[in-house]
Order: sequence, then structure tokens, then C-alpha cells
Amino acid sequence: AVGAGAGVPPASPAIGVGPLGRATEAAVDPWSTVVALLDAAIGAVSTEVDEGEGAARLSLAVTLLGAATDPLAAVDWESRQQAAAARARISTAVDTVAQAAIAGGGADEDVAARRETWRALAALRRAIHEDLDDRIGRLPSVMIVTPPTRVSAWIVAHHLFGDDPKAVPGGFEDIVARNRLAHPSILPDGPIEVLPR
Repeated sequence: AVGAGAGVPPASPAIGVGPLGRATEAAVDPWSTVVALLDAAIGAVSTEVDEGEGAARLSLAVTLLGAATDPLAAVDWESRQQAAAARARISTAVDTVAQAAIAGGGADEDVAARRETWRALAALRRAIHEDLDDRIGRLPSVMIVTPPTRVSAWIVAHHLFGDDPKAVPGGFEDIVARNRLAHPSILPDGPIEVLPR
């Protein structure tokens, strides 16, 4: 993985109050940090700039993409679908910056630098995809389950995870959260998403 770019500050953790009133640092969500860096990279090359600022903006975008690889390594996805959606979002950001790299004109030296930037971004994209493809292959896929009648989420959790009674409460909570159930005692008609345990 590519290391963080110089000059990019880490995300500031939120401060909370822990046991006995001591201040504690809340854990920083690494995916939120990645998303913020991706959005900033896209913004750097999508903003209208004066002539001559394009190279600096492109350099900033490349630095931000490189910085996103560090928190990306710390992200723990629950499912293949979640990780694949993340991979698509990262690809979009890298492709946007790569297109900006080859869209600019200028002197021969500038064109050569932009081509080199495009090649570096292609290598970064390949490295990220190889890493994520490996991680995706080890994640479970979200199942789509359609109960035959309107039952409670608890009954579905028992049916799917009842072989391990300790897994039932976690399965129930995941079904409720994943499907945004306002009333888990009666599931709506139709399919629901379930993460295997």
C-alpha cells in the first residue's frame, strides 16, 4: 500500500467522557476518513482554478489519494457487498483524478508530468484493487431471505442462527438494523437482508 502523503493531517477524533469523568478519545472511523480524503481529492481537481493552478491542484489530489490508503487498511467491512461498494467509490475518485491528469494541456514538460501522474494513479488503483479483492474474497455475502409468512425478526434469527444460541441475539439485532425495521415484531412482506454469522 502507498503511504500517506506529506502535509495531510490525520482526522481529529471526537472527545468523550469515560469512566470516572475522565476525558477519552472516541475511535475514529477509518472509512469516514477515507471518504473525506476521496471527496477532497475529487474537489481539488473539480474546482474551477486560475491558469497555472492546475498542476498544484492535481498534486494535492494525488497526495490526498495516497493519504487515503493508510486508513483504508484499517477498515473492517462486514460483507462482500459493503466492501465492493467501497471499492467502486475509491475507483471513481482515482479515475476522476486520473482524467484530470490527462485532460490538461500545456508545455511538453507539463504533458510528460501529467502522463507520469496518470501512470502512478493507475498503479495506485491496481494496488488498491488487489488488496480489496483479496479482502472481499474472505468476507461473507449478505443473503436475501423471504419468509413465507409475516413473522418476527426474532423468529427469523432463531431459524437462521438457532444452531448456535449465542448467535441468535446478534443475528436479531443485525436483521433489525440492516433492514431498518421500525417494528421487528412483524416483518414487512417481501425479502430481507441477512448477514450470515
